[in-house]
Amino acid sequence: MAIPKREKDKEYWAEYMKRRGFVTPRIDASKTSIRDLRAFCNALFPFNPRKAELAEAIFREMSRLRASKVELYRDLAPKIIKEKRCSARTLSQTWKALLRSGLLHRARRNEPARLSDIFSNRLEMMANYWREVMKAIEEGEL
Repeated sequence: MAIPKREKDKEYWAEYMKRRGFVTPRIDASKTSIRDLRAFCNALFPFNPRKAELAEAIFREMSRLRASKVELYRDLAPKIIKEKRCSARTLSQTWKALLRSGLLHRARRNEPARLSDIFSNRLEMMANYWREVMKAIEEGEL
């Protein structure tokens, strides 16, 4: 029995979002520091340069507006879509990835998003964990 097209589409998008729907920071040994926002966004979206470009545009537009809280479709989307010539879907996926990663935060579902320090806290927690694991491996206690 053949799988209906609708089911194939659901499976495809579920797999796609599993692979590309999240911020996945890549640690590059050749880079010793992050000098600008572009390099930071490229580290966040190493597999998708288009989303890295849109994330940079979102942060720059927030800075230009000097806004502590913004909504995607009311404040940012019209200008970014026109300027970067991207689809609303790609911009929305980038926005959602930034929300899931903790770079942007909303108190409730329909409230405007704001910059958050959750992401830095998560990275620091992972760094501390990795330091402890490295000690355990060197001592042979893992």
